[in-house]
Amino acid sequence: MEQGSSTAATRATRLTLVGGILALLGILISAYSLNHHVQVRRTGQTDAFCNINQTFDCDSVALSQYSEIYNIPLGVLGIGFFLALLTNLALAWRREDGRRDNMWAYAGLSAIGVITSAVLFIISYIQLNKFCLSCIGTYVVCFLLGITTFLWRRELPG
Repeated sequence: MEQGSSTAATRATRLTLVGGILALLGILISAYSLNHHVQVRRTGQTDAFCNINQTFDCDSVALSQYSEIYNIPLGVLGIGFFLALLTNLALAWRREDGRRDNMWAYAGLSAIGVITSAVLFIISYIQLNKFCLSCIGTYVVCFLLGITTFLWRRELPG
């Protein structure tokens, strides 16, 4: 095996490992967000750690019209998104024949995550004038996914 291909394989393995860890973290944060969303919709307010002040108020964000799309909480969509990332990474890891397609799907999803996170952050800033710490956590995870995908873009097959 050539030294260059060995290095590329190691970097591709790192991309898969880092991407998998970030996707798992995204699932956990999204699950917390979903749980919080359900609680605040049921009771009107919670004692969540992220209700810090007028600006950092997760309850207000969860009660806003922007916390759901077609009555589906963003936490559900986040879990699905991060599961899709994880699935693509797992399939790329396990199947040589589909590696190229799965890694490019992963890269495309990473880009969608960055764009969606930027849009949701802008909505929080401009429309709501409030921020949710768990939402910011998912934005950070998405931006880190985008950065790692960009940094290791040469390891994407094809």
